[in-house]
Amino acid sequence: MRHLAFLVAALAAAPAVAGPLDAYTADATCIVEANSVVHLSSPTQGTLASVDVVRGQAVKAGDVVARLESSVEQATYDEAAQKAASDVVVRAKEADRDNAYRKLARIRTLAETKIASVDQLQDAETTAVIADAAVEQAKFDQQVAAVEAKRLKAIVDQREIRSPVAGVVAKVGLHGGEFADPTVPIVVISENQPLRAEVYLPSGAYPLVAVGLGAEVTLAGAVDGTFPAAVTSKDAEIDPASGTFQTVLKLDNADGAIPSGLRCSVKFAS
Repeated sequence: MRHLAFLVAALAAAPAVAGPLDAYTADATCIVEANSVVHLSSPTQGTLASVDVVRGQAVKAGDVVARLESSVEQATYDEAAQKAASDVVVRAKEADRDNAYRKLARIRTLAETKIASVDQLQDAETTAVIADAAVEQAKFDQQVAAVEAKRLKAIVDQREIRSPVAGVVAKVGLHGGEFADPTVPIVVISENQPLRAEVYLPSGAYPLVAVGLGAEVTLAGAVDGTFPAAVTSKDAEIDPASGTFQTVLKLDNADGAIPSGLRCSVKFAS
C-alpha cells in the first residue's frame, strides 16, 4: 500500500501527457527531399570522352553517365587479357617435360645393361626435374598474367563513371572534351526512390513519435494527392533555439512521379 501511495503521488506530480499528434502537425513544417544527392566525379584525372546523360534524365543504378578517354588503357588491357588466355607456353613446356621423361626412361633401361653411364643417367634425371619446374613456372606466369589483366581491367572500368543509385540527373557540370578531376563533379544525381519527408515538430510531440509509426503525407503544387509513409528516424535531441526536432518519413516513389522540393503536410496514424 505504501508503494501504491507513492506511485499515485508521483503520477499526480508528473506533467500532463502530450495530446494527440494532430494537434502538433497542423502547423508543422514539412518538405519532401531526395533520399540522397550524389556528386559523381572522376576517380582519376583525364579528358572526358563523353558525358552520356542530360539534366532531368532518369538513370538506374549502374548506368554509365560519363566516360574518360581510355584508348591506351584499353589496348594495354587487351594485350594482357590475351596473354592470360593463351596456354601456348604451358603446352610447349609440358611437351618438353614429356620428352625429357621419355629420354630418362630410355637411359634408365640402357643404364641397367651398362650401355649408358651413371653420368648420363644423372643428366637425364636433372633434365626431367628442370622440365617439371619449367612447367610449373609457365603455369605460374599465366596466373600472374591473369592477375595483371584483372588489375588493368579495373583501371579501364574506372574510366567509366557509373551512377550508384537510381534517380534523376539534377546537374551536368562537365561535358565531353573537358578535363575531369576528382574534385570537380561531372554529374549530380538526385536519388528519388524512396523520397524522404522531413517534418519539424514541436518538442511536445517528441514522446508520441517512434520509428515505424505510419503516416499520410499530403502534397500540394506540382503533384496533388495523399501518400502513405512511415517514420524512419527522429532527432536524438531538441533544437533549443526553435524548440523543435526533425522527424524523417520514407515516402515510396517507385514510378518517379513525385519531384523533390515540394512542401507537404503530414497526418500520423493513431
